[in-house]
Amino acid sequence: MKQILEESGMRIPYHPELCYMIEKSAVVGRLKGVKIVEFVEANGIDQIIMLEAKTSAPQPGNKNDYVEYLSSVREKFQNSISLLNAAKLKRLPKIYDELPQALKDIDYKNAEYKLYFIIKQSKSEWIIPLSDDLYLQLRPFLKCWNIPKNNFIVVNEEMARTCRIIE
Repeated sequence: MKQILEESGMRIPYHPELCYMIEKSAVVGRLKGVKIVEFVEANGIDQIIMLEAKTSAPQPGNKNDYVEYLSSVREKFQNSISLLNAAKLKRLPKIYDELPQALKDIDYKNAEYKLYFIIKQSKSEWIIPLSDDLYLQLRPFLKCWNIPKNNFIVVNEEMARTCRIIE
């Protein structure tokens, strides 16, 4: 049965038996300075979904804030992928113990990652440049993990609702 995560002014449905609320984990919280996404969810036996939500984003013209913002979001996805895989390898056994069985059962060698970034208050015309700029920061990391560009999805509230990522 689906539950709802209220995050950044949006209602995000998730399946608790498939989902690891990584941001709310006390174990992960003890890793001071490690930024992570809202949650990680198993989708079937071969797909891992990671979702990050923000209320807004600075405009590219606000150079320092924009660069810092992109860097922070990049860190969240990089750290979350790294933590999840380290947990699966039991290098972080306490985090592994917190994972739902569905995430433990995925064959990580063949898993497909889908990375969703939702920005509630973003105009549609800002999404493409922001997505492109963020992808440029993430590209080397995503290449190392063989995650294709089309699996990194940046949307605003309206787009997320249309795609049924949020209610």
